[in-house]
Amino acid sequence: MIIVIDSTEYRQDRSLNKTDLAYIKDLGSKGLVKLHIPWFVYKESTTQSVLEIETELSKIKNTLASLDKHGIVPIDFKIVKDISKSVENFRIGIKCCSEARRSTCPTCR
Repeated sequence: MIIVIDSTEYRQDRSLNKTDLAYIKDLGSKGLVKLHIPWFVYKESTTQSVLEIETELSKIKNTLASLDKHGIVPIDFKIVKDISKSVENFRIGIKCCSEARRSTCPTCR
């Protein structure tokens, strides 16, 4: 039996760990069913996931940038700026890799 997962189910449980999908995944690992996630479903879901991650990373970067307003020592703020730069590079790398630009991305090479 072949089971096709649609985008609504896959987006709600990308790791397939909720009870219903976990049962289906277990049946698949035992060879009793074949689990199929169409490419467009996967792509739609991963695109949404990347957008969510980018949003969270932007929030983190903004929070780090605002720490100097809270009286952080200048020497420590340099460390914070380095961390913020790493977060931004990570955000760019995630977006780049999700768009299949691995050959032009310095992070992915």
